[in-house]
Amino acid sequence: MKYMLTYDLMESARNTNEWLGATARAMASYPAFALSMNPMLPLMAAWGEVTERSFSRMITKPDWGIRSIVGPDGQDHIVDVKSVVEKPFGDLIQFFVRRRAPMARKILLIAPMSGHYATLLRSTVASLLPDADVFVTDWHNARDIPVSAGKFDVEDYTLYLADFMRELGPRRMSSRFASRCR
Repeated sequence: MKYMLTYDLMESARNTNEWLGATARAMASYPAFALSMNPMLPLMAAWGEVTERSFSRMITKPDWGIRSIVGPDGQDHIVDVKSVVEKPFGDLIQFFVRRRAPMARKILLIAPMSGHYATLLRSTVASLLPDADVFVTDWHNARDIPVSAGKFDVEDYTLYLADFMRELGPRRMSSRFASRCR
């Protein structure tokens, strides 16, 4: 209750900005204005769309949207998203490319835990898939985790990452890198 006034103020600002963006987008996209050659109208519509999207609440997790990639043979290969390790606070997911042998290079993308979904990394994943097996940490939303799951602090976060890396298999370091680690 102590910070309820601050929350209400910020929520009012968010709602107002979302409404302003939706209004600007709707007004600039009005069909009668399409006859005008004014370049500010498409600019205002784009600004409204970005503003509305930026201030709206993300209720559901967006889809990865990576259906297929083009393989070295020029054919499309279907991509499946499968969970490799499931834990209470986050999962390790792999982008499995059908009809392709396991790649020599494995890449682990560690998604930020900043309140965004890991799907924001979709363009990075899509660019890495042709050359490597890609794994991503998919952190769960804090509001969906029961209190009975326990605490999750920096130490737990580090242990999760260590478990995820262990799942990728043994590490092969180059001799130059290994000499610097000793």
